[in-house]
Amino acid sequence: ENDAEILADVALGLSFVTQRDEGVDVLFQNNINSRLVSLLEHPSISVVRCCLRTIAHITAGNEQQTAIFLQEEDLLPNIFNLFDCQVDEIKRNALWAISNITAGTPVQFESIMGNPDFVGKIIETAKDDHPEVSREAAHVLSNSTANCTPAQIIRVMENGVYSCLLDLLYSNDKEALLATLEGIRNCLKWGKEFNLKDENGVDKFMSQLVESGGLRLIEQLQAHPSEQVYEIVSQLIEEHFVG
Repeated sequence: ENDAEILADVALGLSFVTQRDEGVDVLFQNNINSRLVSLLEHPSISVVRCCLRTIAHITAGNEQQTAIFLQEEDLLPNIFNLFDCQVDEIKRNALWAISNITAGTPVQFESIMGNPDFVGKIIETAKDDHPEVSREAAHVLSNSTANCTPAQIIRVMENGVYSCLLDLLYSNDKEALLATLEGIRNCLKWGKEFNLKDENGVDKFMSQLVESGGLRLIEQLQAHPSEQVYEIVSQLIEEHFVG
């Protein structure tokens, strides 16, 4: 049980099994989920890597399975502790797992976005010097804006997620930029749909976008060499600034 190589091999096998819903169900039936969570604290990077990939596959599954997994009280703290790991692959997989959860139900969203320490770690990681890591963090932030209630989108503004997305408009990484633009687009959509205005009667998200210089950056991105970036920028401008 304590042999790191054996543990890593078993966890690797589980990462393949859990790509199917029925595999996840078998894992839960045998209470292997608790063991996976505890192994995130294992000193072997190989063990942690394989367990984390399995966990990411589970959180990428259906909402009911994610809800069951979130009943493990050490799951989120153990994943977020891995944000401090010096191995980029571990950070990326930790972010992948968290990204799947933030895109889930309101309760799953709140389990992360309602915790200031968790949000602070995501924002800090989004400013990482390594593009592969900051790219995944941008996806976490963007996913948190995907399916919002009025309370959730207000949370996104108050906890600094929206401000961070605006800062990420300076990113030179195309994938991070696409995720960032999608997140900003979502925020503007929800701000309009839920009629979220400041004391002057101005849309809160639109006001912060303009004041931060984000609108100027978005306009400049119309000249971006990526056709994908150009398309989402054009859609954003047409939806919110034309007419």
